[in-house]
Amino acid sequence: METPAPGSKAGVLRDSKRFMIYVHSKLMIVDDSLAIVGSANINQRSLGGSRDTEMAVSVHQEGQTYLSLGELPREEVAKFRLRLFEEHLGVQDERLIHPFAGSCVRMIQQITEKNWQDFTSGDDVRMTGHAVPYPIDVQDDGTITDLPGYTNFPDTSAAIAGNKSNYLPMKLTT
Repeated sequence: METPAPGSKAGVLRDSKRFMIYVHSKLMIVDDSLAIVGSANINQRSLGGSRDTEMAVSVHQEGQTYLSLGELPREEVAKFRLRLFEEHLGVQDERLIHPFAGSCVRMIQQITEKNWQDFTSGDDVRMTGHAVPYPIDVQDDGTITDLPGYTNFPDTSAAIAGNKSNYLPMKLTT
């Protein structure tokens, strides 16, 4: 690809390793047997049918549940989840078949930590995938702190931890 002009939007995006894709969708996969994909939020505004134009598709594989099988299913929803893991992590690995296993969790942590190091290094490094851990540290008592050296995301002025507020809106789901 051609090198964009320094300081141009394309140049800034290439330097920050971000991609200008805005996707307003949600995905939930439960026990490799149920998938919900769409734009709807789980609130009255999205689901009431009289306000926002939202949609969601639910895929459920009858008889393919953790409870009925005693293990995670391996049918289409499971294959979909596996492909998503492979895409976002940039690897194909049998450990991804069992996402709750310690070996899978450790592998995902290692990949995402390396991606975070590559993302924040300032070097032009090709990341393994595009999944990174959210850059916070959660203490045993639940206290949330910034990672050392990162109060903002590296390529923006957005605060990682957000801000505390003394105000709670009357309607949380509008």
